[in-house]
Amino acid sequence: MAFKMRKIAGHSDIDIYAPQNSRFSFLKSPYAAHQADSAVDIYYGCFGGTALSPVDGKIIDSKEYLVAISQGKHVIKIIHIKPDVRIGEEVSRGERIGTFIKNGYFIFWNDPVMHVEARNPGDYLRASNNLQLTPNIEWGSL
Repeated sequence: MAFKMRKIAGHSDIDIYAPQNSRFSFLKSPYAAHQADSAVDIYYGCFGGTALSPVDGKIIDSKEYLVAISQGKHVIKIIHIKPDVRIGEEVSRGERIGTFIKNGYFIFWNDPVMHVEARNPGDYLRASNNLQLTPNIEWGSL
């Protein structure tokens, strides 16, 4: 079952989606990908709860707490979830790809989150050399 999703970011021909009721952040973290405007953290659900795919594509890697999804000429790297998909599977945005976990990167007040980056196919595991994301935000009053 797919959930209602909204577009929150993109890069080139990639669109990144999040559940309608989620929160997201581009700048929360001091990690390299956030400093380079090339990552988004998507918050929803609970630890041990369902993590949904933010994109359409084919699973090319699934290990420990990482899922990599091929989409066109790019790869979407997703971390902080325990995958329950296999290499070669096709997924659509809003479909289950894993379970939210709490790992060593979390401070005790962190909510469940998936960290999402757009990457080049030959270099999707490293923590740098990410592709810049363009937020899809409608600004209201602060």
